[in-house]
Order: sequence, then C-alpha cells, then structure tokens
Amino acid sequence: MAYDMHASKISWEQHGDGCTVVQDGIKIDSVKQKPKPKWFNNILEANGTTPLSKINKITKEKSLKCNVYMKLEYFNVGGSLEDRAAIRMIEVVANCGRAEWIEEGRHCDRASQRQQRCRYRSRLRRQGIQVILCYS
Repeated sequence: MAYDMHASKISWEQHGDGCTVVQDGIKIDSVKQKPKPKWFNNILEANGTTPLSKINKITKEKSLKCNVYMKLEYFNVGGSLEDRAAIRMIEVVANCGRAEWIEEGRHCDRASQRQQRCRYRSRLRRQGIQVILCYS
C-alpha cells in the first residue's frame, strides 16, 4: 500500500533502529540509519551521501571565526537533492507490497519540472523501468 494523504489515521512508530509509518493500521514504510560505506556497488547506492567540503580560503580572507562548509550537490547522481526523494519514492513502492508497479516493462508516469523529470527518468532507467514523461 502506498502512502495515502486521505487515510483516516496515519502515525509513526519509533523503535531503536528507526521508525515505521502506520497508515490505517498497515505498516507501509521503515526508516533505518545505515552506516556510510567507503565504496558503493552501484551509482544508486551513492544517493543520500552528498559530501561536505570545508571552505578554508574564504574564511581566512574574511577573518571569520567559524567553520564554513559547502554541500557538494554535484556529486549526486542527478545533480540535485531531489534525487533522494525520487529514490525514496521508488523504495517505498517496492517495499510496501506493490513492487509490480515498478517491474521491468511497467510504466512510471510523473509530472513535474523538466529537470526533475529527467532525473527520475535517468534513475528509473538504471533500474530497467520504462519511463513516460508528462509535460504540463
């Protein structure tokens, strides 16, 4: 069952290693903290591990007495933080008993901004899923 914003009851169950979303008594999602590996088996595993880089030169030139970091979004597969949302949506559907929605040969329709559509298409194609882009 996918998330339904019109469900009569939605709650969170917290436990030691994460939390579970419960929608009308049905558990639909589980979130667990995963240790960050030093290497990945494929590019999809790199999602959500956007590195931070400390900015030294500017802080020194401006005499700032703090640490300034920059998030390197260009290290994301699609070049944006929406990558995390796209992968999460696919994982939720696959893990909630609706894997047939994203099996090879099935279609995934998604209307959104052009760049987001391209990222979703790229991500799904890597998993062998045919994608139809909807322009609005």
